Parts: sequence; C-alpha cells; structure tokens
Amino acid sequence: MLFRKAFASLVFLLALAPLAGASAGEITAYEYERIRDRIKQGGSAPVSVWLLDPFSIPDATARAAELQARVQRMVAELGSEVLPGGRHINGLGGLMMWVTEPGLEILRNSRLAMNVNYYTEWRYHTLMPQSDGHFDELDRRLRAAPDGKVDVEVTLEVAGGEFDIDRNTGEAFLVLKTPAEHQAAVDAALLLLTRLGVPLTSGLPASTAGGAITVLDVSGVTRNGTLLLRTNERGLAELAWNDWAVAMKAAGYAARTSVAVGSQPYGSLPALGPGQSRAVVSLPYPFINWRGLAYATRVALNRRLLEDALRPYAFLGTPQWSANSRSATVVLSDTELERLVQTRDLRLGYIIIEKPTNRPAASP
Repeated sequence: MLFRKAFASLVFLLALAPLAGASAGEITAYEYERIRDRIKQGGSAPVSVWLLDPFSIPDATARAAELQARVQRMVAELGSEVLPGGRHINGLGGLMMWVTEPGLEILRNSRLAMNVNYYTEWRYHTLMPQSDGHFDELDRRLRAAPDGKVDVEVTLEVAGGEFDIDRNTGEAFLVLKTPAEHQAAVDAALLLLTRLGVPLTSGLPASTAGGAITVLDVSGVTRNGTLLLRTNERGLAELAWNDWAVAMKAAGYAARTSVAVGSQPYGSLPALGPGQSRAVVSLPYPFINWRGLAYATRVALNRRLLEDALRPYAFLGTPQWSANSRSATVVLSDTELERLVQTRDLRLGYIIIEKPTNRPAASP
C-alpha cells in the first residue's frame, strides 16, 4: 500500500515535468471526458490539480508555504464550484478536491492549475486496511443509500493504546487502560474533528460546513478510540486520502463469519509421523494501519494475539514463528487438528494444512 502511494506520486511528478511553463490548466481530452462523465453521474467529480513544481523550491518549509498560498488562491478562484469536504493537499504540489462542471472549465483556463486529472475514487490512495471487506461494504452502502450517505466507525490513532481482536467478530479494536491513554484518545478525537472542521462548541449531531460529515456519537472515544460518523463520498475521501485514522469500518457490518481453511502440498519441512499434521495458522491481515508503531512493537503485539488464540490447543514440539509473528507453523495430532479447523475463534484469519500426499500409513 505504501509503495502504491509513493508510485502514484512519482507518476504525477513525471506527468508534471513537461508542464512547468504551462499558461493554463493542461488536461488531456481523455481526462476531460472522464471528469465530465463523472460529473454527469453525480453533479461533481474528484480531480487532482497540480499547482506547484516541487523541484522549483528546494527548501521544504518555503515550498509548503508557497503551496498553501496557491491552494487558497485556487479555492478562491473556484468559489462555489468546488465542493466542501473531500480535499487533500499532496505535499509534492497537488490539490485533490471535488468540482462541478463550471469548476472544471475554470480549471481548464486557470493560470494557477499546471495539470488537471481525474482523481481516483475515495477508497484509493490510503494506508488504511481494505482487505477485511469494510471498504467494499461502505462502497456498496454508499451506492445504495438514497441520500448518498453511510454510517462509518472511525478508529483513531491513539498514542500508547494497544490492539486486540474480538474472538466473536474478528474485528480489531483499541484497548485503552490508563487515564493517560483515555486522555490521548480525547486529544486524538479533538484533532480529527478540528481537521475536518466540525464545530466543537455545539452538541451532537454536529456537521462540517456543507454537511459532508456529521458526528453522531463520541461515546466510543474513551472506550475503544472510535467515533461514529455519517458521511457522503467526499467525507470518506477526506478521511481516507489524508489517513486521519487507522481504520474505517461499516457500522454493524460482520466482515468475517468463519476462519478460512485451506491446504498446501508438503514443502521442505521434515515428514511427519502417523497421526500427525502440520499447519500454518495466521492472524487476519491487515487488521490495522501500522503507522506510528515501531516494528518491534508490531511483532510483540502479533505474538501476543496469536499465542492467546492458540492457547487452547496442544502442539507437538515448539511452533515456528514467522519473522513478524503474524503466523506460526505448528505440528499437532490429527485429533487436535480437527479441533483447530472447527474453531469459531475469529482472532485467527486462516489455517493452511499440509496436504497429506505422502503421509506414512498408521500402524494397524
């Protein structure tokens, strides 16, 4: 995921290079039609507008200040033709936002806009996990909702908080134990609401300007570091593109109902005796955005979670742990393997069993 974001930025830079002397927003016919088609579907479209050649100002502080000034001028030039919410400033020189059809024409003729492209949908260019099915469900609900809004549970980035996995749902959640961790969760919530522009002096529900995001419930902040929001596509994009949380989940959605069980042929490991089996057991992956956690902390967390999930089972010998402790190779009796594959403990993501193609027959 991190490589994908870096690669996308590189592609943008390469596309920008020949446009340094552009006098108006450069946009290809293909990109122009893509944006117009999207606008026809919903009245607006996400676009990326490159405002600054990042190589033109070597000093990072000066470059950031100049980019911010150009962003403000660009937004002012667009006026009401740029929609509230759903914005992201790329530190390399880009502004991502939603514009109307008149806004698209303003960009085409703007001396500020160096390059204009159709931007990706809300779910792309984020470090938040997507393989757990929640982003798919949010997208499905978004398209089905008559008002174009969905309820989303946002997990905050809380310094010092540990993660656990619910054995019944397979969902990761923050564990906040100390007053310092509770205060850190409150601070993280206030920071997110400030970034989104949610008024902090009014009661709930409280909405951003234009209503892209509405805060419904904050009771989860000190319980497990979560906020319940109601948002449209632009609000989802603003949260995802800026990576202002470690996870976004479709409220009430059960992403997993069972542990995945598969098989693989014997590898290079020693053959087993009669009545024995070998399997690889793993945590669900990925279940959080690891941003801000040291690698050693990640490994220790994985080890603790997987050891807890495997504690009820009797293994033959010592499990062989992967480098990041997210999975372990275990040897166990066939009877114990049957218990393992029947588990309803969703702290486990999958179980891969060696296919017994050359297992010695049991003695009569």
